[in-house]
Amino acid sequence: MRRTAALAMLLVTAVIAAGQNRPPAFDVASLKPSTAPRPNRLASIQIVTTPGRLTSGNAGLRDLVASAYGVEGYLVYGGPDWIDSGRFVVEGKTSSEATREEMLSMLRTMLAERFKLVIHRESREIPINALVVDGKAPKFSPLSEAKAACWPSCADSPSPTNHLRMSDTASLAGFMTRQGSDRPVVDQTGLKGNFAIELDMEKIMIAASQNTGERPPSNASIFAAMADALRDLGLKVVPAKARFDVVVIDHAERPEPN
Repeated sequence: MRRTAALAMLLVTAVIAAGQNRPPAFDVASLKPSTAPRPNRLASIQIVTTPGRLTSGNAGLRDLVASAYGVEGYLVYGGPDWIDSGRFVVEGKTSSEATREEMLSMLRTMLAERFKLVIHRESREIPINALVVDGKAPKFSPLSEAKAACWPSCADSPSPTNHLRMSDTASLAGFMTRQGSDRPVVDQTGLKGNFAIELDMEKIMIAASQNTGERPPSNASIFAAMADALRDLGLKVVPAKARFDVVVIDHAERPEPN
């Protein structure tokens, strides 16, 4: 009798331990091919989370891995030849109001189960375009606390048509990376805080067409014209190298839809 009770207790303990060791997963997960075209460089693929729900309407494997492991897409290496061309509609739900961090952990589980994803992390030095101050100081002003709260659409100073406004150099670097840089643009200005950063994109587009004769101009020519325009702001982009922690895809398979 005692032996039976002991065995039963061991079984219960094993079941509890197995539950505790099980990786977090969505209660319900849907993964289907997307019929939407691959977005252009400027489009930002959003992995949207609300309490208990994660969705993405047109994500590639690179987008999913980058979000799941908390890195920029340019820090994801390796993978199959469809890492960007294969697009997916993803939805995951939980019965509890899980946080974004918890649901990204569940996304990692889904990638392992559905894509058979295997990754490893390593440190690599990669070529970049460094966004730096051109001279002693930038040629734009800090935003006051009131302006920072409403920028870029303050009622007393609305944004002119076709102007790009940003409040920090890190966002500007990210925009330029998506615009058409052949390597990531990394903010190395050392500038902290909020600033009135503004670029006339209409002039930049005209300059891009005039410089290359392209109509419409390519992303690469727009990037080059934007880099020229940065000098009016006291900024410039220069080739450099920097070390990053990257995610390397060792194995991935195209998933079966459900």
